[in-house]
Amino acid sequence: MRIIFYILVSILFIFCSSKENILPIDKVKIVMWDILTSDELVKLKKEKDSTLNFNIENNKNYTSIFKFHKIEKDFFYSSYNYYQSNPIEMKILLDSISRFGVRKRDAIANHLK
Repeated sequence: MRIIFYILVSILFIFCSSKENILPIDKVKIVMWDILTSDELVKLKKEKDSTLNFNIENNKNYTSIFKFHKIEKDFFYSSYNYYQSNPIEMKILLDSISRFGVRKRDAIANHLK
């Protein structure tokens, strides 16, 4: 019985400690929103300029986004991979991004009235 208890405590400790090394959902949500917005802007530019290299332009934008949010690229991607490997938390993240986008859209619509 003690062995099972120690195993459970160890597993709990591992899961709790690994979550401390990731970005919180609220931070990932904002960075992801900026990344998705950047992707769309590059797609629009690409339609007007066929010589534009999509990957190079995206890499420049991503570097600027990570610099603006003061996070390391590797830290962001390791956090994102964590969320991808945890479906429940990934769903929470995606719902959060969706709600964030709706609030942004509504704020712009209210400003234009």
